[in-house]
Amino acid sequence: AQWKNTTSQLVMTSLLKILAGQKVELNVRAPFVMSTAGTPSNNDDLTFSTNAIAGVVSSTAISYSPGILIEGTMSYSRLAYNPASAGENTQILLEFMSLMTLYPGTNLTLKLPGFSKGLQLQPVSSSRWYIVFERGDDVVVRLQALSRIEANTLEQVSIPCLLGIKLPDLGLPANMTNLTLACDSPSGPVPDVAIRNSPAVGSFIERLPPISFGTPIAGTATDLYLNMTPTMKISEGERFSMSLPYFTRDSSGMMTDAMLFPSGVFRNVEWQMLKN
Repeated sequence: AQWKNTTSQLVMTSLLKILAGQKVELNVRAPFVMSTAGTPSNNDDLTFSTNAIAGVVSSTAISYSPGILIEGTMSYSRLAYNPASAGENTQILLEFMSLMTLYPGTNLTLKLPGFSKGLQLQPVSSSRWYIVFERGDDVVVRLQALSRIEANTLEQVSIPCLLGIKLPDLGLPANMTNLTLACDSPSGPVPDVAIRNSPAVGSFIERLPPISFGTPIAGTATDLYLNMTPTMKISEGERFSMSLPYFTRDSSGMMTDAMLFPSGVFRNVEWQMLKN
């Protein structure tokens, strides 16, 4: 083998006859020093060629190469919750795409400030991830890769409800910048970076808004009073629904917006009969 440094080229001469269709695996045990900038995945600048008389192959991009960077990058990240209810246990779905290849043993660290955790401290694992809480009061989840994850591929990790992670009691605004993801990959570490896409979770300060009735007598017509303080902004045109199982509407009159007080806050009031 010969090293040509004008364009960083490795040249080798075959010592044996290689048959057409024969697979060749090559391991060059040499002290190569990678570019100080690393190399992106599937780098078109990495090429292979041969001057074989039976068929010359001009410089051709190698079909696959791992992503190895000085500092890694998450090109995409997203969180989803199920159920998305403030103060409740939830399953968390993390989606991400990295520009570097992740190898078994790589750790991702997901920080969820404002969340809370239950008593379940035992780790859980899937075929691809080992999931465990970091010690401490804050909710910090460590995700250890159990298999190789190629660069520029969408990866999904499900953190199950049984871990006991609860959404904040006051809900969450969309795309909170203090929900972060970090990675210790040797092919390109990523410091704490904000999750790019996370949903809003609404709630009421009272958690369960109180309700009362003007005539608290079973089977009689009554006014209804409800107090609520939303933690999130409510825009014009957004709808509220209140479930009142086994209630019926007094048939003596139509329900109109004039029945709402104070006026000018809500409109388009209607009664919907659901299956009791």
